Amino acid sequence: MWNICYSKKSDFLFKNVKIPLSYFYKILNDYFETGEIDVYQKKLLDGISKVNITPYMEHIFAELKDFTQYRGGLGYLFLESKVFELLSVYLSEVLELSILASTYVAISRSDRDSIIEAKRIIDSQLALAPSCGELARQVNISTSKLTKGFSSLFGTSVHAYIIDQRLEKAASLLLESNLNVSQVAMLVGYSKASNFAAAFKRKYGVNPKSYKAEVTIG
Repeated sequence: MWNICYSKKSDFLFKNVKIPLSYFYKILNDYFETGEIDVYQKKLLDGISKVNITPYMEHIFAELKDFTQYRGGLGYLFLESKVFELLSVYLSEVLELSILASTYVAISRSDRDSIIEAKRIIDSQLALAPSCGELARQVNISTSKLTKGFSSLFGTSVHAYIIDQRLEKAASLLLESNLNVSQVAMLVGYSKASNFAAAFKRKYGVNPKSYKAEVTIG
């Protein structure tokens, strides 16, 4: 039985994907070592893992509905690939603290917590993400520790992460809404639609205007 608690007089949008437990166990056994399986099971099956929906997850959710555009078994093949993709992103978020805590011993626990908090701040306000200096101030860490530590923990710079997440968010908006390119650009933090279009094309290989038509098979 699931219990959900939420604030009074608040609006919520729930997105739910259910998979059989036996299917989840099969994925674990097919792709992970025994030690990793134990960690995943303890985190996911013996407790509650609360993970915020990231722009990347939103993008995958937006694409999930397109499986009906494929005929017969192709639709289910597409759907399964997206479920796999969503699971990989979700598991990465769930295990972020425990995996990083044991792997990156060169970074102190307090610095690591500050850097992870900085990432959460970015995720919560992508369009108005603070500068590195302001972000460092908010999480009580030096700018140099933040930039070096962020790259070590997440494999990318703060700036590159922000750009990538903005473009992921933009991609999901283009698929799920009727907003035009300029409106989407503004919503994800670009004041100039031309700069947004250039960055979007570098990542996805197509202009944002053509993206929905390219992704959806009519």
